[in-house]
This record gives sequence, structure tokens and C-alpha cells, in this order.
Amino acid sequence: CPDDSLKTNDSDCNKWGYRTCVKQTCFLNYLLDRFKVKFQGIQEIYHLACPISKKHFDEFRIAMALTNSIGMKNMLDVAVQYKAKVLFASSSSLYGPKQAEKPYVQENDPCLLDHLTPSGAYDEGKRFSEALLATYADVYGLDVKISRLFRTYGPRMKIHDGNLLPDLINAALDGQELVLRGSEDSSLALCFVSDMVDGLIKHMHTPIAVTVVNLGSDQAVRLSLLAETIVRLTGSSSHVRFEQELASLFEAPLPDLEKARQVLHWLPLVRLEDGLKRMIEYGRSERQRVRPGM
Repeated sequence: CPDDSLKTNDSDCNKWGYRTCVKQTCFLNYLLDRFKVKFQGIQEIYHLACPISKKHFDEFRIAMALTNSIGMKNMLDVAVQYKAKVLFASSSSLYGPKQAEKPYVQENDPCLLDHLTPSGAYDEGKRFSEALLATYADVYGLDVKISRLFRTYGPRMKIHDGNLLPDLINAALDGQELVLRGSEDSSLALCFVSDMVDGLIKHMHTPIAVTVVNLGSDQAVRLSLLAETIVRLTGSSSHVRFEQELASLFEAPLPDLEKARQVLHWLPLVRLEDGLKRMIEYGRSERQRVRPGM
């Protein structure tokens, strides 16, 4: 869906990538008119919009907060108007850092985020969106779905934006050191994008009683092994170096996928090595076309 959190002038739209209009459905009408299809309403809304950049995070903090508040309200008002189902791509960041005594998190676990940190605009924005969804569901009887997404990867990720996997792949292809922040025991779990999309679609098609579902991989891999696999798959001679972890970063918990298994009949299927091969293939083709700063 379009990022319609603000009614801005053209320069602001270009800056933030928004597609805004006076009537919230005019963008859809515009698309359909191009194919001479008459607009008849909306059945499903996938709200995946959130402006974000790892490298330029601070530039998007206001936009993040507004997209997850005003933008969410706009989407919900459209849903009320057309009696549409709404699926929201929330975040695993709501669970806070990984707890040694409880590495897996369930959908009914409490949110443990700190909303006053630099990442609060994103984290609290997602939590507020969830509260707004629940409120509209109670007041208007909307069928809302909250998919809490854990780390996802795949082709078409921005390759010069500070994301972990594209940065590691670029370094390996350039023969440079692969720099990892954290200890050698640090780990993460990765879900391939096609698996994630499949999970979102399955979640959308569940009964109204199904609201919050974790989507992601519950299989952790050590950062050192991840980097070594990338070096091997690229045929690189690069070495891996660990640096001190940033204070603002923390190791994320793993999703308990029991609800996704039982209700959605869903599990991530793409093996990590197969997903990395597809990312590396995409990275090879894109790095010549898109240079840093573009």
C-alpha cells in the first residue's frame, strides 16, 4: 500500500517516497484506470509500508512514527469504508532483546521495548499500530491480522544501505574483510523472502479469530558460520573480523512458530545456503549497476 501518512507537497513526496492524495483511494483508481478496469472496492489490505534505512536511520525517524500512526489510521479508515481485511507487518523488535532463560518468544509474551531509545520511532510506532488495529477491530468489527516479522532476507534488498547480508556479500565479492559486530558466539535466524510472503498470505486467509502470529525462522546460525558460508559461496579469499557490538544493537529472540505451524500450516522451507546463493547472484548483477550513494 502507499505510504499515505502525510498530505505533503511534491518535494516532500519525492523526499520520503510517499504517494499521497486527497481521497485515499485515488491512487488505486489511477492504477486501475490505466488498465481500463473499474474500481469496485477493496477486500484485503496488506499494510507493509514503513520508510526505513539502516545507514540513514535518523533521516527517517519522523516518517517512521507518522507512517505507523497517521498512515495506519488512513489505512484503517479505508478498511472500515470497504469492510476490508487488514494485515499489518509488525516487528519482532517489540519483544526486546533475547533472554538467556527464554530464547524463544510466543505471541502472548509481553512487549519489552524501550520507546525512548533512538530506535523508538520504529519500535514504538509498530506497537502503536498494533494497538490501533486492535481498537478498530473492537469498535468496527474489522478482521485484522498482525504478523510479527523476524529477520527476512533475499534478492532485491538494498545493497548499499547498511544491511548485514548485502554488506557481507559486497565485502566478499570485493575481497575485503567481512566485519561483524558482536562476539563470535553471536547468532541470528534468517527467513527467505518467498517463505515470508507465503506466510503473510496464509495469515491473511485465516479466520477472524486469528490475530497475532510470529513469522520467521526459528533456526539460529552463528554469525561466524554465516560469514564463512558467504566467503565460500562467493569464492572469495576474504577474512572475517569481529568488532565490538554497538550499544544500540541487541541479539533478537527466536520466534516460537507453534501457532504458525498449527493454524497457518506454515514453516520456512528455503535452506539458508540456497537463499544465500540467490542473494549472491542478485548482488553480482546489481553491484555494477548501483553504486554507493545512488
